[in-house]
Amino acid sequence: MKLPAYTLIDEQIKAIVLDKLRKRGCWGGRYIALGSLVRWLSRRVKRDGRRVRAAVRQLVNEGYLILIKGAKPFR
Repeated sequence: MKLPAYTLIDEQIKAIVLDKLRKRGCWGGRYIALGSLVRWLSRRVKRDGRRVRAAVRQLVNEGYLILIKGAKPFR
């Protein structure tokens, strides 16, 4: 069952981010462009990519994701 965009909470957004990375095989020493991830998920989440970026930032702070220094910073 697909949830409407307005019912997703932050924990669900984090789960979707991690699940998307798992399905793409981007685990360990792999790279995926953050902009592509945010763009894909912003179609499913209300308020565009702001909530997705905030969820990614929280996952980085919790140690689940590692950003590389060459990556573009968040806006």
